[in-house]
Amino acid sequence: MRHLLLAKGLWKYVDGSAVLAGKANAQAQAKFRQKSQKAFSTIVLAISTSQLYLVTFCKSPRDAWEALKNF
Repeated sequence: MRHLLLAKGLWKYVDGSAVLAGKANAQAQAKFRQKSQKAFSTIVLAISTSQLYLVTFCKSPRDAWEALKNF
C-alpha cells in the first residue's frame, strides 16, 4: 500500500509531510484537498470490505493509515 501511494505521489498526504500553508490561495487549497482525497480513496479502495469499519469515521488519509496500522 505504501509503495502504491509513493508511486502515485500521494504518500506525503499520509505521512503528514504535505501541509497546506496558512495563507494558501483557493487554488492551492483545492489542489491540496484533491490530492488528500485521492490518497484517502486509494487506501479505502485497497482494503477488504471487512476492514472498512476501521476507516468509516476517519477524516484524513493519515487517520485512515493509523487506524489500519493499529489494527
